[in-house]
Amino acid sequence: WKSTKKLKRKIDQNLINSSASIRVALEQLNKGIDGILLCVNKNGKLIGILTDGDIRRAIIKKASLDNEIGLYINRSF
Repeated sequence: WKSTKKLKRKIDQNLINSSASIRVALEQLNKGIDGILLCVNKNGKLIGILTDGDIRRAIIKKASLDNEIGLYINRSF
């Protein structure tokens, strides 16, 4: 039971809404240790993943830190 609660807490820490900004995603990635975020839509359905590498590539392409991460998530996971 404890391990199930621990796993749920860990998953919850890695969840992010696809409408969140790159800035928010970076802050959340910085707090975690996994280096990956599970991106969900407004209904809570998993729609993709986002890594710090995805964000780096977006910034190299001149993305603003205020852009929504939904533009940069990996939907083929």
